[in-house]
Amino acid sequence: DPAPLSPHQLEASQLGEVLAGCDVKLAAWSDVHFERMLDDGTLGKCYRVQLRNDDSPDGPRKLVLRRLGVDVLNVVSKLEWAERLAESQPLDTHPALLRTIGLASDSANNFGLLLESAPNSLDRILVRAESSEEIATKLRLGWPQLAREIAGGLEALHALDLAHLALHPGNVMLDSHTRVRLADYALPMELIVKRRERVEALDPPAELLEEHQLYSSPELLRAMVGLAEEGSDESLAPSDVWSLGCILYQMTHGRTPFFHIRNMVQKMQAITNPRVKIEFPTVANAHLNDAIQACLQRKP
Repeated sequence: DPAPLSPHQLEASQLGEVLAGCDVKLAAWSDVHFERMLDDGTLGKCYRVQLRNDDSPDGPRKLVLRRLGVDVLNVVSKLEWAERLAESQPLDTHPALLRTIGLASDSANNFGLLLESAPNSLDRILVRAESSEEIATKLRLGWPQLAREIAGGLEALHALDLAHLALHPGNVMLDSHTRVRLADYALPMELIVKRRERVEALDPPAELLEEHQLYSSPELLRAMVGLAEEGSDESLAPSDVWSLGCILYQMTHGRTPFFHIRNMVQKMQAITNPRVKIEFPTVANAHLNDAIQACLQRKP
């Protein structure tokens, strides 16, 4: 009789079964060469990496690894992350979506997503626009193309009953031709949101809101803190439309709608309170103003 599989071997076998037939690589953690840390996000740190055994025809690629901590894996298991990647595989060829190359894992509970790399992001451009009127003007003039490309990526997600739920300028990546490539769309945020009894595994729970609070919709924030209507299983996809409105608002006015509220708790209360009106400063382009207001409806 064959020797029984170790827990790690069994886990690797299950992950392989889920990803069978998908163009997603299951890499050993030891094959990941870490070059530098890029940022420390809500769900884990991001690193610039290369795979030691990368068999890409063009040679070893520069990739991004989003490392997921044990606290996150307590909410969404490794197997569920793999299942989400398998569900989102039809999106890998969409021009507005950044491709997920694979998963990296080992027996010590190290786990992460391997993503394509992009040279720029909307977030970096917005930061530069704060001190450059020329860049700010280009953003105001270029909003139709950016909005169309972001909306195209979201439409492809929604067609598969998937929602992004983490859309903000930091994951609106831009390729070498300044075309939009949305990142982090494979994050199963709706699983985290809907498992409110397990969100407390993230210590403290408020950290889950931190990165997205300026762009998260009222209904998403309510769901995150357990204030959604009892038994509600309504799609959270409309939340992505609100996030797009926040991005357009920032491109136009240089800030997000509730940026002026500094206290984080008060900010969340203002976003979710329909009696708190959103200020829409006058802009010369009526179509842009209409688009922003159409996105920023509290009950889309």
